[in-house]
Amino acid sequence: KKVKPLINFRQGNLPPTVFAKFYLFTPFFKKWNKIIYLDADIMVLAPITQLTKLSGFNAVKDYLSPKLYHQFENTKQNPILSAKLKKDFLLNTEAFNSGVMIFSTDIIEKNAIKKLSNLAKNYLSILRFGEQSPLNLYFYKKWKTLPIVYNIIPFYIEKSSNIEKIKTIILHFAGEKPWKETKKYHSAYKIWERSLKNAESIKKLPSAKPKKSWTEEEIRKESNKLERKLYSNLLKKDYEHFKGGV
Repeated sequence: KKVKPLINFRQGNLPPTVFAKFYLFTPFFKKWNKIIYLDADIMVLAPITQLTKLSGFNAVKDYLSPKLYHQFENTKQNPILSAKLKKDFLLNTEAFNSGVMIFSTDIIEKNAIKKLSNLAKNYLSILRFGEQSPLNLYFYKKWKTLPIVYNIIPFYIEKSSNIEKIKTIILHFAGEKPWKETKKYHSAYKIWERSLKNAESIKKLPSAKPKKSWTEEEIRKESNKLERKLYSNLLKKDYEHFKGGV
C-alpha cells in the first residue's frame, strides 16, 4: 500500500522513510487480529508462531540503550525540549528496540498516527534513533517485555567470525549489514545467504518439514545466557550508554 511521507526531512543519518513505521498503528491494520512486525535487517532462525498468542504491545528491551533517556541526544543544546521531556516522562524507565514489535490490533487508537507524528516532530532535534524514540514515548509504561532471543544484535555477543555460534530465534543486524561486507562479516553473511536460499526454496518445497518451535524453558535458558554475555561484553568495553543521562 502506498502512503504519504509523514516527515519530509532526514533525522540525523536516517531517511524520512523510517517514520513510515507509524502507519502500523492506523485503522487499516485492524483487519488482522495480530501484527508481527520485523525490520528488514532481521533474520528469523526458528519458528515464531508462539508470538501470535500475545496480547497488547510487546517488544524486546533495548539492551544497548536500555533507558528512555538513552533514546535522545543533544539535550544540553536543547534545554527547553529537555525540560519538557523530563516533565512529561520518567526518563529512567526502560526502553525497547522497535526492530521487532508484536501487538494485538485492539490497541490501535483512532488518532494514534497523529500522536506519533506530533511526538516525532516536537522532539525531532533530539531524537537519537529515528522512529524508535517517539514510539517509546507513545508506549510509555504500556509495553510488555519479550525475551532477548526475539531481537538480539549479534555483534555485541560474538565477534563477526563467530556469529554462527549464537543460539537465538531472531538476529537483528542493526547498524552494519553483513550482506554488504561479505569479507568482514563472513560468518554472518553465511547465515544470511543460507536464510535467503531457504526462503527461495519455500515455493519449491511447500511440504518441507518446519523447524521445531522452542519451548518456554529453552527460551528462558538461552535468554539468560545471552543477557549474561551481553552485559559482560558491554561492561568490558565500558559502553557509553551505561553512563550519564539527560
